[in-house]
Amino acid sequence: YAQHFNLFPHIKLNTLVKHVEPVTSCDQTTWLVTYKNMATLEETSVRFDAVILCNGHYTVGNIPNIRGKSTFNGTSIHNHQYRMPEKYKGRNVCILGASWSGIDIAIEVSKYAEKVYLSHNLPEGLKAKIANNVEQRASIEFINGKTFHFRDGTSAEIDDFIYSTGYKFTYPFMSDKVTIKTDDNHVEPIYKHLVHADTKNLFFMGLLRIVIPFPMFHI
Repeated sequence: YAQHFNLFPHIKLNTLVKHVEPVTSCDQTTWLVTYKNMATLEETSVRFDAVILCNGHYTVGNIPNIRGKSTFNGTSIHNHQYRMPEKYKGRNVCILGASWSGIDIAIEVSKYAEKVYLSHNLPEGLKAKIANNVEQRASIEFINGKTFHFRDGTSAEIDDFIYSTGYKFTYPFMSDKVTIKTDDNHVEPIYKHLVHADTKNLFFMGLLRIVIPFPMFHI
């Protein structure tokens, strides 16, 4: 795509955006962007007329606050870190969250694990049976060591814990001069999920969920 439309001359690869600062003069706002060349480690600042934030929201995992989770001495990861199901061979695994990723991981892990507990808060549970060694449980009430206590009154001994609990919107490179709230997994103040309500030349791409991403985000 980039080759076909000759976009590479306009793209800087292996580059980390360090800071984005609004600069206002004569009622006009421009953006001072500081970025770092990851090959040379050189930092450069360039002024732009507009900024489009396209850093996505599938990198920083949302880790819920569960009572006693610090007492768990097994392995715990967010599904962003999940790679190979074979490492769970013969083990008892708890997966918290039963959206697409949680179900997909439960199916994969069940081929190797002794037992998979799929913990979620779906009122009616999942209709389809996933695998013989996958049990659905209510959400987690608290954790005591390797014992997970669920809100339905049951408990289970767990070796490995996988959070499938979504992701956080995060913009660590943005200046504090720009108001961006990400409470309750929503980005505000945004008009039409695209334009910053207070700054007409600051745009956001990819905020919507449960969509077909590439056609929707195509500019």
